Amino acid sequence: MAVGPSFAPWQFVIMTSAPDELPLAAEFPAATREQWRKLVEGVLKGAPFDKRLVARTYDGLAIEPLYDRKADAQPVAGRAPGTPWSIVQRVDHPEPAAANAEALHDLENGATGLSLVFAGAVGAYGYGLRRDRRRARASARRRAPRCRHRDRHGSRSGQATISRPGSPHCCKAGALRPPPPPYASASTRSAPRAAGGGSRLPWNELVPGFNAAISGLAGKGFAGPFACADGRVIHNAGGSEAQELAYVLAVAVAYLRALETGGRALDAARRMIYFRLSADADEFLTMAKFRALRKLWARVEEACGLEPVPPLVAAETAWRMMTRRDPYVNMLRATIAVVAAGLGGADAITVLPFTLALGLPDRFARRIARNTQLDPARGIESRSGRGPQPPVPAASNS
Repeated sequence: MAVGPSFAPWQFVIMTSAPDELPLAAEFPAATREQWRKLVEGVLKGAPFDKRLVARTYDGLAIEPLYDRKADAQPVAGRAPGTPWSIVQRVDHPEPAAANAEALHDLENGATGLSLVFAGAVGAYGYGLRRDRRRARASARRRAPRCRHRDRHGSRSGQATISRPGSPHCCKAGALRPPPPPYASASTRSAPRAAGGGSRLPWNELVPGFNAAISGLAGKGFAGPFACADGRVIHNAGGSEAQELAYVLAVAVAYLRALETGGRALDAARRMIYFRLSADADEFLTMAKFRALRKLWARVEEACGLEPVPPLVAAETAWRMMTRRDPYVNMLRATIAVVAAGLGGADAITVLPFTLALGLPDRFARRIARNTQLDPARGIESRSGRGPQPPVPAASNS
């Protein structure tokens, strides 16, 4: 028998308010960079500072061991304050019926979005829905799962990212519908170009179909964005952070020009474009890459005479860091990548199942992929999701 007032178990108690600053070092005198450097020189014992403590990226950018806060640093606008990222799960089973069952299971167990991957698309990695269009569409019409997820405001919402040999596009709607007719765009037609140096058709011949496909999607009520500037193809091929950023910016600018050619105003055109970057186990470089993308795209918008608006930026854990031997290490790498992408301000994150390099993932591997995001999402949302992302020197120097 319990006597007295009942209290919730300690692990379920939620702090209603917390101080924004904990002045743990307030009673100590402020340290200077010169004092720190003198201590470091004593440890190095004559060894060159630049060679021992200054790292460099593949592009030759210096990474200092310690940074001072920039006097003119400004916050990097990212996700809306207090908004968690979308937990997006891959749907890549070759059989539509099995893929549908996995999609329903994922949505009922923590996923808030789906990434439909078709065979041959960028990021398929040997799997994906088969390209039997008549059979797939008939099956999708019969079994299309409705997203029952409700957002934090109580409204019905869902996100589906469709990756196909045409072009990836993101559709926000209440239901997952059969994909529209395939069309070509820069993000996937450039994939063979990155791997083999060529494309079947020049971009100017693909622009009419690109505009027609986006007009068709918008006409059917999809909110978009539709055109993805996808950097995974560069990252998978061994590209550096700067190369991946340069590629997605070039693709996004090509999209802007194509949409403007199709008669759309630049303000409307930019809202039809989103980005996808790879997140790997290099935590700080991944954070810097995602934040640098937002700053670079803001410069493009300013050059177009537009007021910068934060774009939708999606992340996927990197394929090139996956290992076949001892695949459980992939869980650790994916966790670091998720935290880095979340702190970098990603709006949606997809985790590759840890056994993907060994074969088609089973339900356990898919569950681990979902759960890898749940705890970091709660923690990052509770602290860094309250406002614009704070500036970091690495992002400022990228």
